Amino acid sequence: MCEKVLRKDINLDVFTPIEKIRNSLLGDDTTIVVNDLGAGSKSGNATRRKIKTIAKYSLSAPHQCRMLYRLVEFYSPNIIIEIGTSLGISSAYMALADNESMLYTIEGSDAVASYAQNTFDALNLDNIQLLIGDFDTRLPLLLEDLDSINMIFIDGNHTYENTIAYFEMALQKSNNDTIIIVDDIYWSKPMNNAWLEIQDYEKVKTTIDLFYFGIVLLRKEMSKEHFKLRY
Repeated sequence: MCEKVLRKDINLDVFTPIEKIRNSLLGDDTTIVVNDLGAGSKSGNATRRKIKTIAKYSLSAPHQCRMLYRLVEFYSPNIIIEIGTSLGISSAYMALADNESMLYTIEGSDAVASYAQNTFDALNLDNIQLLIGDFDTRLPLLLEDLDSINMIFIDGNHTYENTIAYFEMALQKSNNDTIIIVDDIYWSKPMNNAWLEIQDYEKVKTTIDLFYFGIVLLRKEMSKEHFKLRY
């Protein structure tokens, strides 16, 4: 995996249209009312926020998005779930990596979701289904309709309790090849505790700590190992 995914060279030109949208969002002075159903933002908990502030503090950095792209490109997961759409940049990277994959992404705020949908429309990405609502309600309903999931990116509601809850929901619909990605594993002490607890689950075989997020592999043929890598 390290050579084929983590170290793989990518032609960065393919991401230019997405990064143009990111740059536009970073300069957008529009103020919206945010219905934040998670653990709050790194920029504060104000309900009125500027788009450029959301873009600055909530979007995954380009190198993080490229890692998500690599994972999708290499594993070709049929079904991907993202908890926490934000303005749609990380969603776009994952959807772009494999147009045969179907990405279900959940966003708690109507106003933020409208910007994400604009991102998807501008990039002509038709393999994304945007769901709006509380993660605790939307995720179980979505999982009921799916036989199995191949990848899930947990990037919303950064509390210990909810991270563990979403992880356990994912396990119930996992298979041997399912990849679970947990964002911001060092965001807070409770989030780090959640990550350490996840490593101890019996179904978890290999974890990769990239600092900004952790990757969980469930393959039964693997031995129990935990890696920390600089990337």
